[in-house]
Amino acid sequence: MKRILSMVVIIVMASGYALAADYWHFGAGVRLTGVIPGDDYANALGGGVLLTFGDPDSRFTTQMDLDTWKVTYQKNGDYVLTSPPGQDSTFKKRDHQYSGLGFGFFEKYRTFDFSRFSNYLIGGAGAYFLDRKQEERLDFGGTAMKSFGFHSLIMLGGGLGFEGRLSEHFVSFIEGRYTFILSGDNLDKDLVNGYFGVRYVF
Repeated sequence: MKRILSMVVIIVMASGYALAADYWHFGAGVRLTGVIPGDDYANALGGGVLLTFGDPDSRFTTQMDLDTWKVTYQKNGDYVLTSPPGQDSTFKKRDHQYSGLGFGFFEKYRTFDFSRFSNYLIGGAGAYFLDRKQEERLDFGGTAMKSFGFHSLIMLGGGLGFEGRLSEHFVSFIEGRYTFILSGDNLDKDLVNGYFGVRYVF
């Protein structure tokens, strides 16, 4: 809890700098989301929207994210013994399926400008609201996806991004971010996220 409160305080303090710089400026964008959900799992794709607040020419801006993705993560070729020792019956480790929403507030700090291009650091906190299903073996053979119910995960995220100004109002960006899961169980892995999108600055 102390770690979460510390991050919130840092975000609020950083937002104060953005408030001092024509905070009425805002932008809205869409993006593609790529997710690497931990060891041994396949990658996932999704989409999202974002809102930014603050003067686009200032160092600090605040961003609100909303992402969604749904995918079945397939274990990569690992097998476990399912019969008594001495028998050959094996099956693939269980698949998992996630669906839901990710939501968070982030502070961006633009570090360098290169003509129409710039790069930035980003960090913040939020939550995932997920329904997790896991492959279960049936009594009469075969498998089915069993829901473990809706659960929420608190997260901290940080990363590095690059922006390119396409016109006076349109900006494209590409970003990489590491997400720390602060609550959950051993199946809820930290995430590596990649984003590519465009936003309109009003």
